[in-house]
Parts: sequence; structure tokens; C-alpha cells
Amino acid sequence: MLALGWFVVVTQLLLPTVSGHPAHYENLYSGVGGSPGGVVDTAVHDPGEIARRLGSSETGEFAAKLLAPFGLTALLAPGALLLGLPQFGLDAISDPSWTRSISYHYAALPLAAVALAAVEGVAFLVQRIGGIARIGLPAFVLACALMATIVWGPSPIGAEYDEGWWPPASDVRLDAKRAAVDLAPDDAAVSATYTVVPQLSRRERIYTFPNPWRASNWGYQGRDPHSPRVIDHLVIDRMATGPEDQALLSRILERDAWEIVFDRDGIIVARRTR
Repeated sequence: MLALGWFVVVTQLLLPTVSGHPAHYENLYSGVGGSPGGVVDTAVHDPGEIARRLGSSETGEFAAKLLAPFGLTALLAPGALLLGLPQFGLDAISDPSWTRSISYHYAALPLAAVALAAVEGVAFLVQRIGGIARIGLPAFVLACALMATIVWGPSPIGAEYDEGWWPPASDVRLDAKRAAVDLAPDDAAVSATYTVVPQLSRRERIYTFPNPWRASNWGYQGRDPHSPRVIDHLVIDRMATGPEDQALLSRILERDAWEIVFDRDGIIVARRTR
């Protein structure tokens, strides 16, 4: 109850007070009410929508991928599994599909609960079977974990290793990226694509494009986006920007105040001329 109370205070009082708007992640649930109260209202007046999301094949696959690496042994300890049920339910009823992926942090709490339940489940069976189960069951879980890693994992032995989770072994654009980063002076105020912001962050002013032209992940009450006039340089990876941001970039560069000083492999650097 204490944790639930803290959750309500943070999401319904602290975050709205600081930012001036509801907690941004309520947008993940716009299809089922868009707020804790809205979700409750949907559950009462349109329970079919909640049930549809909970019972979808996508949710079922999410659950299977959480349980399979532990050989389903977590099902033998439902009490421990309940620890991850609230977050699993929130993942299941949200709008975006990436909350129901084992690849992202949304699966962290359900995964922790499954791991604890698997330990309890194996212990439960060992206590009742004994003998070979003391070796056989851990070996079985290890084999399931290995198989899941091969089929779904991003490790070097996993099928997902080359799907972009890790930096590629050979990046044909690496030289262009390094050259672009080097062209931004250390004292320049820069707006850059999020993929290169870390390499440019040791400066007084650094913005993730499209900030400060358009507010994106920017939100403190009373703090409007800064003037674009503070920006000296742009470092943009076109391959990491969407259509809306690319259109904005084109409008910015069409103005006489910018000079493109680097344009290679989809990466551009522009310098303000006045």
C-alpha cells in the first residue's frame, strides 16, 4: 500500500506540479483512458477493450518469452509471480507494442518476478522429488536459458545479434560520423541528432534535435524552449531522423543564416553564418 501511495503521489501530484502537464507516460495509455482514472473508467465501462489487450496474441507471446528461458518453472510459484503482475498488466494494456517486448526495460520488473519464481519453483520440485532432480532441474533450466538466448537473444550466439542492438562490427559511416563530430568547436552551442549527442555533450549548450526549434522531450513548468538563435552548429544524421524532423531541418537550412560545411553519408554539419 505504501508503494501504491507513493506511485499516486509521484504521478498525480509531483510530476504534474513540476512539469505543468500530466505525466508524459500516460500517453502510452490513451487508448484505454490516458490516465489512472481513465483506465479504471475503461475497465468499468468498456471491459472488453481491456480484456482484448490482455488476451491478445502479442501479450501471450510476451508472457511466453518471459517464462520460456526458465523452463516454465516460475509457474510453480504463483505467489512470487504476482510481484511482476502489475507491471505486466500495464505493459499488456498500453498502446505501443514495444512495452510488450523482452528487449526493453518495460519487461524488467516482470522478468525479475519470473526469475524469483523460477528459483522458488525449482526448490519446490527438488524438495518433493529429490535425487536426480537436484541436478536435473537446474540443468533443464540452463538448457532452456541457452536455447532462448540462441533464438531470441542479442548476444553473439543469438539470432538478434546483427539486428542493430549492438554497434555493427564494421560501420561504413564511422569515418563520416567522427569527422562531423570533430567539426563542431568545443565552445559551440550544438543541436544534434540523439545518436551523436553523447559525443558532443561536453559543452555548455547541447540540444537533441529538433530542440530548440520544436520542443521534444522538453518539459519543465515555466521553462519554455530556448531561442534557436543560441545554436551555432547543427550535427544531423539524416538516417536517424523522421520525416517531420527532416522537413524542419530543410526549412532551417533554406534560410541564409546557415552554411553546410559537411555533407557525407547522410550526415551533415551546418554552421550559423550570422
